Amino acid sequence: TGQGADEVGGLPGSKRGILTQRFQSMVDSVAAWEWVAVVRCCYFVGLGLVMWNLVPLALNVLLAWMSSLMRDLSFILILVCTFMAGMVLFMLPPVPGPPIYLFGGFAISDSCPWGFWSGSIICIALCFVLKLSACALQQQVIGRYLGDRDAVRRAIGVHRPFIRAIESVLRQPGLSLGKCMILCGGPDWPTSVLAGVLKVSLLQCELGTCPVILSLVPLTLTGSFYLKREDSETWTRAGNLMFTLTVMTSMMFWAGMGWAIQNEFEKNHDALHAPRQEYVDLDWLDHRAAVVAKRCNTTWGALPWAVRVPFVGGALGLVVVSHMFFWRFAKCFGGFKVTDDFADLVWYGQDALVTPLGAIGLALASLSCLGLVIFLAWNRQFQRGPVEEAARDLDATEAAWKAARLELAELARSCTEGAGAAPEACGVGVQTKEQEWIRSVSVEFADILAETGGWFPDSPRAAEVQGSPGSPEFSRVRGTKLDAQDRGSRSQLLCSCLPGLLLPFSFSAR
Repeated sequence: TGQGADEVGGLPGSKRGILTQRFQSMVDSVAAWEWVAVVRCCYFVGLGLVMWNLVPLALNVLLAWMSSLMRDLSFILILVCTFMAGMVLFMLPPVPGPPIYLFGGFAISDSCPWGFWSGSIICIALCFVLKLSACALQQQVIGRYLGDRDAVRRAIGVHRPFIRAIESVLRQPGLSLGKCMILCGGPDWPTSVLAGVLKVSLLQCELGTCPVILSLVPLTLTGSFYLKREDSETWTRAGNLMFTLTVMTSMMFWAGMGWAIQNEFEKNHDALHAPRQEYVDLDWLDHRAAVVAKRCNTTWGALPWAVRVPFVGGALGLVVVSHMFFWRFAKCFGGFKVTDDFADLVWYGQDALVTPLGAIGLALASLSCLGLVIFLAWNRQFQRGPVEEAARDLDATEAAWKAARLELAELARSCTEGAGAAPEACGVGVQTKEQEWIRSVSVEFADILAETGGWFPDSPRAAEVQGSPGSPEFSRVRGTKLDAQDRGSRSQLLCSCLPGLLLPFSFSAR
């Protein structure tokens, strides 16, 4: 029992209660979570699950509608319409490639005037050209356009080790195994757009995408053979075989993609983690955002009840709907295949595309999202002043921060290129330079905060006098100049957060 556990293993001075100390420590740990971030994540996970279930069904309906429109067209017009429809769908980030290839097999193979097999071969060639054309358009138009914006490059993380590892693999010439695995196994839209943002050669990316034919052929034939399923059981088995080959090929691409990235990390760990001069501006934006978020973090206690109730209620409602759609999809929505006749589609009803339970779930999901909208609107207004104040304080240190970062990047470059000292000496030199830089930047930033009246909410002085958000003490403390003890606490806080946020870089003696 809880009492017996407390008597046997209880600590001196611990409170007696109905919970054991181990369980009470777990409760205390959960109570210390950042509940604003937890609730916000519930919204994102819930929306992701809802989209995961609804997008394939909506895509089937869209493709069936397009198939009904092309039914009476000539074969040449069917080819043109299939190509144009595929290009439009490929430009949408949530739409994957496989449904488009299946649609091509349904729409082209059986309508070819030269026979079924000729139509299947033409369909494979069209889908292959479609894939390469879509990748080129995504890379050169969307990726290159977005790659000129620092905000997009920072959001993608082109300066962080993971994306730098992918970039290193993509820049390998020819049909290297790692590059082919990433270009063929990665999601269509994100992979091609990332290649454009990284300014990778289009010709090399198109060459590395060619092995996608290994999965494109069986998937296209799956759709073609599905049309012949009524003729013989052989066609059904052949279609199942082609689908199995598609799954196995895709799994091979996915495994190869993970191997290529991990292999790059193992071979070039130091170079991938070293700071680089061309990424100093992005590193500064990361540092600026991290410190502003630290100073202006919205706590659970700061939320008024008028915001807290719809915020939590909306998250709970969206989580319930997402699980209902995931585990009881058949009770919420009817089945509809690409090959079904669009004219026979019934939108609402007990045996229709959307059942009454599904309609209730969609309405509840839409209503639940209002809780997130209310929180974001309130939080933007609540944080406007503190964020602007923190940004002004940080902007005063930008020039010194970037100069120190450039010096560190230059030292790292000389070590990775093998110029100068031995690897052991380079490692010690860079680590010493890091420590000196962190101390100088943190002290300088603390001085600026003291001069401008800024403060860190975690400093002892702030914890003593700030009171609760919205109170007079909370308002007055923002204009209070802190003493030397608080400046020291700021320096200590900044020293503790800078290494993990700013310098994901250390040299290993090899």
